[in-house]
Amino acid sequence: MICTSYGITFKSYIPVTCKVLHSTYPSPKMGERFGQHLEPSGLYCILRPPLDDNLPAFPWWATQITMRQPLVMEFGGGYEEDTNWKKVLYRQYGKTGNDLTTAMREENFDGIVTCHSDSEVAEIVYLLVRSLNYDG
Repeated sequence: MICTSYGITFKSYIPVTCKVLHSTYPSPKMGERFGQHLEPSGLYCILRPPLDDNLPAFPWWATQITMRQPLVMEFGGGYEEDTNWKKVLYRQYGKTGNDLTTAMREENFDGIVTCHSDSEVAEIVYLLVRSLNYDG
């Protein structure tokens, strides 16, 4: 899958650099509701518009990341649907959390870019950093 947002093209195995935003507040523990019980550990981000040089309001943290070998995949359906990206990865690797991230890192993936069917970036998970949340 190839997706393009803000003029940046994302394709599996192709290095890419982009500006992102990450919330420093911990996500509430929602379990199965948002597929948290299946998701890999990493830095969850949204793509930052490249022309937006204003500093984001707290709790958002702005940075730039480079992924040398991202996995680009369709976001899929809702979290309860089998096509959702978290369920797809769980079926493929049979692992969750840190174990899933470790397995993906062993295949040299350093990020996950999920895209909507219209090819817009939905969410980015940077696998080289576990968390910037204050609770660790």
